[in-house]
Amino acid sequence: MKKKITLIFCVLSAAVCAQAYYMVCGQTSDDSVQDWRTCVWTNDEQRDAKPLPIKPGPRDDVNVRAGKTLKCDVDVSINKLSTGSLGKLYVDGGNRTLKFEVKRNVHLRQSVEGSQSIMEFKNAELNVGGTLSMGPVTPDQRSLGMGSYRFINAEANINGGLNVILACFNLKNSHSKGGLEMYLEGKSKVMIKDEAVFDPCFLTDQNTAVQFVFRERNGNIPFLQIKDMDPKAIDVSISVRSDMKRGKYPILEVLSNKFKPEELKSLRFKGRTYKLGTEFKLGDRKARIVADSVSRGSKNDLILVVD
Repeated sequence: MKKKITLIFCVLSAAVCAQAYYMVCGQTSDDSVQDWRTCVWTNDEQRDAKPLPIKPGPRDDVNVRAGKTLKCDVDVSINKLSTGSLGKLYVDGGNRTLKFEVKRNVHLRQSVEGSQSIMEFKNAELNVGGTLSMGPVTPDQRSLGMGSYRFINAEANINGGLNVILACFNLKNSHSKGGLEMYLEGKSKVMIKDEAVFDPCFLTDQNTAVQFVFRERNGNIPFLQIKDMDPKAIDVSISVRSDMKRGKYPILEVLSNKFKPEELKSLRFKGRTYKLGTEFKLGDRKARIVADSVSRGSKNDLILVVD
């Protein structure tokens, strides 16, 4: 009898482990800051629910509960990753390179003007089998907050593309822009294998924005490569504070020969509108941002040249 009970327990345990879960961090009544290792995981976004018996695994979909902050300092392998509105995820490997694997897609759910959803990867390696995306909470939204993917001394390999489809109309922000921010700092290197698909409103609506922000840190310039995107939807901002050594520093590489950097919606250097090729002082040296080739024949990539 004892052997039968043990066998039944093992079979049930295996069944639980094989099941895929939709997992939400914390309870609605919990403190806003959660820890990946210690928080309660449930399968209900709207209310307190019975805790799940396991932590997220490779078959599970994970959601950062709306309005909550989730911190992670352990290696992770999951199926999908998303946030609720105002959800914030901070992944930090500290003194090592943390591994964060998402087999399918990563999605930021964005609420109304003045709100912000964040996924930040610091000292980490992010691998995504599908796309990075952002979209509104509901189709009837009338304003839009900002969703931010942040990479600080991090590497990211995105097997799919970058999709920002709002699927809502009559967005009327009053005080601040809404949309997507891709923020890269220091040694960060982000590789997006497929193209970017942006909502048409980013081409015409001044209240929405797709912002690519590149910030030098300790002499290191971040780098982003993507298959293709429409430059007329993109605001690029570049900031360099350190005295740089002489050389060429790739910033943005777009693999499509059709991409024209001169058609960017805006280009800024240290917060000021900048024209490609204009020379400026960088410490004791002279520098400029030019359209040149990183690794191919077409000279349509953004490169910092320090003389």
